[in-house]
Amino acid sequence: MNTSKSKVGKFQYGQKVVGKWHRNEYVVLKKLGQGATGVVYLVRKGPKKMAMKVSEQFSSLTSEVNMLKELMQVQRRSLGPYLLDIDNNDSFHFYCMEYIEGYPLSEWFQTRGSAWLEVCLPSLLNGLYDLHERGYIFGDLKPENIMMTASPPYDVRFIDPGGVSRIGRSVKEFTEFYDRGYWGCGLRIADEKYDIFAVAMIVIYSKTGRYIHRGKHPKKQLLQEIETNSSLTPYKHILKKATLGKYADVLEMKREFLLLHTKQKKRKHGHSFVKKCLFSLFIATSIYALYIGWV
Repeated sequence: MNTSKSKVGKFQYGQKVVGKWHRNEYVVLKKLGQGATGVVYLVRKGPKKMAMKVSEQFSSLTSEVNMLKELMQVQRRSLGPYLLDIDNNDSFHFYCMEYIEGYPLSEWFQTRGSAWLEVCLPSLLNGLYDLHERGYIFGDLKPENIMMTASPPYDVRFIDPGGVSRIGRSVKEFTEFYDRGYWGCGLRIADEKYDIFAVAMIVIYSKTGRYIHRGKHPKKQLLQEIETNSSLTPYKHILKKATLGKYADVLEMKREFLLLHTKQKKRKHGHSFVKKCLFSLFIATSIYALYIGWV
């Protein structure tokens, strides 16, 4: 479906959408985004804001609706937006979901810098583990598909479930930079390590601030970037294991990250303690020298 030329891609501010079956009325506020399967709008039903995904093809939305239902059942919390309504009218189909107030992870990088690793990564890995336990991978994992909730305690929520795939099947949707097949590091078959590779690429992008342009030997090139880029040095061991598929599951990756973070904090506090001791010694020496001068 070419959403740029389609009627569903041209909803205007203030336009009303009324479902044929449930008769719920929604007022369009703005377009949030669009992709291959449909267009997402911010809408209002009474005082409540929601996100509405619209498509001319019902089949385009069916799998996403099913995935939202799966995400809503993960350990009594929703990894994705809550599904609120499914309906259609004479010319298009739509579903409404919770509008998550927060920040895309890509925006979080810019405002929080390296702090995202400490705050977001454990939550992201926990969410992926819960999804993997239900027999799925997220697939199209990238900063644009991850939201951080707006207020503490910050939590990760997944949006756009179109790439969610059952483990053992082919990956349905992917973005090249975060896809292990693109880098020659594995197949586009849904398994836990596919998501783990994408997490590593998210870390690489967040720390370097740029996309790596693939060359003739992509796997060798990627490993060389991890080895030689100074901004990746603290995470080199973790990134190598993740890109080469050496982690058994996301919890193993999480444990190694938390261990690394603990060591970094101890080292930082140790340096701070040494600086304080040296400063105290300097003050004491200066006072003594003044005392000797007075005598």
